[in-house]
Amino acid sequence: MDPKSHTEEDLFQQYLRRQRRWKWIGAGVLVLFFIAFGRTVGPRIFGDGKPEKTRVANADLEAARDNMKPSDIKRLEKRAEKSADLQDDSTTSVTSKAGKVLSADEALESKLAPVIPERDFASELGDLGVEGVIAAQEEEFQDQSSKDVREIFAQPRALALKAKEERLEAVIRGFVEAKTAEEKAAYVIDPIRVLPLMRKFYARERAGSDEVGPLLRRSFYFIQGYEYAIEERVLGDGTGQPLYVGLRNNGGNEFKIDWESMVAYGDLSWDEFFTQRPTEPTLFRCYVVPDDYYNFDYSDREKWMSFKLVNHRTLDSFNAYTERGSEVHQQLMQAFAKRSSAAGASVPASVMIRVSVAPGTKGNRMAQIDEFLQDTWLVPEPE
Repeated sequence: MDPKSHTEEDLFQQYLRRQRRWKWIGAGVLVLFFIAFGRTVGPRIFGDGKPEKTRVANADLEAARDNMKPSDIKRLEKRAEKSADLQDDSTTSVTSKAGKVLSADEALESKLAPVIPERDFASELGDLGVEGVIAAQEEEFQDQSSKDVREIFAQPRALALKAKEERLEAVIRGFVEAKTAEEKAAYVIDPIRVLPLMRKFYARERAGSDEVGPLLRRSFYFIQGYEYAIEERVLGDGTGQPLYVGLRNNGGNEFKIDWESMVAYGDLSWDEFFTQRPTEPTLFRCYVVPDDYYNFDYSDREKWMSFKLVNHRTLDSFNAYTERGSEVHQQLMQAFAKRSSAAGASVPASVMIRVSVAPGTKGNRMAQIDEFLQDTWLVPEPE
C-alpha cells in the first residue's frame, strides 16, 4: 500500500492532533497576554483605578497647573484619558480575537467529529468512578467512529460488486448468443488451446449440452491464485438439470468462462470410451464415490478398491478400480471424505482422473483408475 494513502479515520485523527497543537499555542498566547495585562492594567484595577501613564500625566499636570493656561490643562487631560481608553480597547481586542480562534476551532471540530450523545456522567460516577466514566466515553467515541467509516466505504463496495455482476452477466449473454465454436471461444479461458477441444466436443455431443440457463446463486472464491465466480444455473435445454459455471477473473474484472469444467470435458465421450476400450490413460471429469461392487478381474477385495464413476449430466455410471493403499486410492478417499464431512452425508467428489481398460478385461463396464489429477474440474494452474 502507498505510504501516502490514508483512510478517512487516519485523516480525522491527524486533524485532531493539529487542532490540539494550535490550542496549546493559543493557550500560551493567552498566558503571555495575562502576564502583560497584570503588569499594565493590574495597577489600574488594584491601585488607584487609573493606568500608570495616566497617573504620571496627572502628577505632571498638578505640578505645572499653576503655570499653564486652562486650555492647555484640558488638552493634556484629554490626551491622558484617550491613552487609557486605547489601552483598554487593545486588551479587549486581543482577548476577543483569541476567543474567536478557539471558538472557530471548536465549531469546526464539532462538525467533523462523530456525534456522541450527551450522557449524565454525574449519575454514572457513583458506580463507575472517574476512570470508568472516561473509559466508557472513549469506547463510545471509537464505536461511533468505526460506524462512520463503515458507512463511508459500504456504498463503494456495493457499487463495485454491482459492476462485477454486470460484467459477468454480459459474458454469459455473449456466450449464449454465440452460434459457432469460434464465436464462443472469445468468452472462454485460453481460447487458442481450447478451440480445438470445443470443435471436438460439439461434433460428438448432442445439441444443447452447453446451454446456460437462469442463475440460481453466485459465490466468489480465490482458487489457484485467481478470483473465481462460481455460478449455479439451470441447464438451458429444458431438462432442469443443474449446471455449474466457473468464471475466472483475469484482471480488471475481465471474466472468462472455464468452458472445460462447465461441460465436464474429457478426451472421449462415455459411449466412445466403452466402444473403443482404450488401454492408454484417458482424461475424465466425473463424480466419484466409493462402491462395493467387485467382479471378474477385480474380484479380490483385499487388492482392489472399487469406485463408481458417474456422468454429471446423464447420470450414467461404471465401476473403476485402483489398488488399495496406493497413492491414487488415498487421494480419492481424501477428496470424498472432504465433501462428506462438510455436508454431513456421503457426497460424490468431482475429480479429474485418467482411466483405462486393462488388456483382457472381461467386464464390459469395468476400468482401472491410472492417475488422480486434481480435486476439481477447473482448468489446472499453468505450469
